[in-house]
Amino acid sequence: MRPKQVSKFLLVGLLPLLLGSSSSQSQPAAKARSEFAPGYPGPGKINPLTHEYTEGEYRAPRFPSYLKNPKSVDEVMPFARAAVRQTRSVQGGLGLVNSGETVLIIVDMGADPIILEAVDKAFEERGVTVQYLPRHQAAGVSEEDARRLHEWVSWAAMNHWGLAEVDRWFGFWDDKNVPKEWLKGRRPDLYDVLYEKLEQPPDLVEIQLQLENQAFPGIVKYLDAHPEVDAVCMGKGGMTSQKKGLGKYHTKMRGLFLFDNAPVMTSRVGSFPGDLWQMIEERTIEPIAWLDRVQAWDPEGTDVYWDMTEEEAQVWARGIYLQGHLYMNPRQATGRFPYSVLEFPAFQNKWLPPIITKTYGTYAGCSNHAGKFDRTAITLEDGYIKKVEGQGKYAEIWEYVRANYPNINDLTYPYYPKPGYFWQYEAGLGTNPKFALARGNQSGERLHAGVVHWAFGAQMHHTPEAPVSPPELKEFTRKNKLPWLHWMHIHNLFVTYNVRVRNANKWITIIDKGRLTALDDPAVRALASRYGDPDDLLADEWIEDMPGINRPGSYAEYAKDPREHLMNVMAKVENGTYEYFYTPPSMRKDR
Repeated sequence: MRPKQVSKFLLVGLLPLLLGSSSSQSQPAAKARSEFAPGYPGPGKINPLTHEYTEGEYRAPRFPSYLKNPKSVDEVMPFARAAVRQTRSVQGGLGLVNSGETVLIIVDMGADPIILEAVDKAFEERGVTVQYLPRHQAAGVSEEDARRLHEWVSWAAMNHWGLAEVDRWFGFWDDKNVPKEWLKGRRPDLYDVLYEKLEQPPDLVEIQLQLENQAFPGIVKYLDAHPEVDAVCMGKGGMTSQKKGLGKYHTKMRGLFLFDNAPVMTSRVGSFPGDLWQMIEERTIEPIAWLDRVQAWDPEGTDVYWDMTEEEAQVWARGIYLQGHLYMNPRQATGRFPYSVLEFPAFQNKWLPPIITKTYGTYAGCSNHAGKFDRTAITLEDGYIKKVEGQGKYAEIWEYVRANYPNINDLTYPYYPKPGYFWQYEAGLGTNPKFALARGNQSGERLHAGVVHWAFGAQMHHTPEAPVSPPELKEFTRKNKLPWLHWMHIHNLFVTYNVRVRNANKWITIIDKGRLTALDDPAVRALASRYGDPDDLLADEWIEDMPGINRPGSYAEYAKDPREHLMNVMAKVENGTYEYFYTPPSMRKDR
């Protein structure tokens, strides 16, 4: 029998006691506070291009050896049974669907039919009725056209081509052709590099627009016709946007549907104990309400900090929670109705006013939601991007749009105090150590525990009156031909993230060189021991392979073409010759 869930956020209030009695007494003047977190190399001292590999400085690469491509439903069933019982997952869970209910699962093109059949059977064993609705069918797109579109766009995903993120960003203009044609007219050389492999035939452009614009109305229409549906699961990310897309049916949303492919289904994500996952997240966010400064750095060159008032920290703490994707910057945690921790995925009933952090420093890296790109560095002042630099076209295109696109730095977005689009917005933190990057599954990287994905933009999720998109924001961006959503990500795989506790002059490390420190918390390990070996259960089963950082080689050479290195790693994984395969202790034959 599984143990009862641990208490929800009962740890809040214990932090002063854990820090010692001095935290409640009068403190030295502010000038006596420690400006930098322990272990910080110092301003201007993080230079990955001259960094020399030192064995043991960062944890060596890993890739789970046990992932497989199942050939039958029977092979999938043990994984599927665990997945449909998982109540604490990434932005919801299939286990939130109750026995006796009917769940509608929106299926994306490319989903593995063997896995879908296994999910159906596993839900049936739980007394749940499954209805599958292909997304293209909801949008009125034929299966043949949807398949052609999938085959066209999947090239970028299968090859982890990071430049594809720019094309996706252009899709957040009201008319995607506006930024495309602007770039083509001003910098045809950059346009040609971007669309050499991504330029779609005109008919596929129309099909994609129909799929993006008509899927949600089609899903709502389906729900109108099927009142027996109690729950909906869909999408690979953006829980809040998925809920908004359901309109009047947003309360039926139970979570994302990640388990439609072999890399996720055959991982140990689905069997990870829900109460343990919850406790890891509780321990991670417990210090937030008490902090007055955040400092983060990474061997790829990220080096940033921002300060918080007491009131801002408390507001941030109320909005930080999203299962499997904690909001580690207050901008994304605010300007919205926050998620309820006790009744997730329901929203709380109080809107949080937006907090614009005055971030200073540099974000740098080679990964995003689409794949790999030549190293890029973004400099921020007062929370706003001032320049984008790098060795390749990702940086060059981003900087050219930033510096030259009409009105993108000059007009003030609704709800924002100052002009411009390029504000610090996202710092999404993965919290499960069993996710792994795999061919065509870039999301496994950003969802892994300790990985932070940063992003930028002037987005606002909700109006103060209701959890719906602000109509004035969409009208503003349509009228001025500007983007309406945050995007342009940079992932950090080995980040160190520290918070300074207000009035205590003490620092707490939340992430240490890519390792989520809550995984090593004594209380977390104690709870894990009720399910097995804590060293096994809490181990990171995938760690990025980065020459010059955590394996021999030159980071400077790697950073020129990181995609080539990743593709070589994926080839070795697929043919079974990868030198850093990891087999969990509980799965080793010598036990």
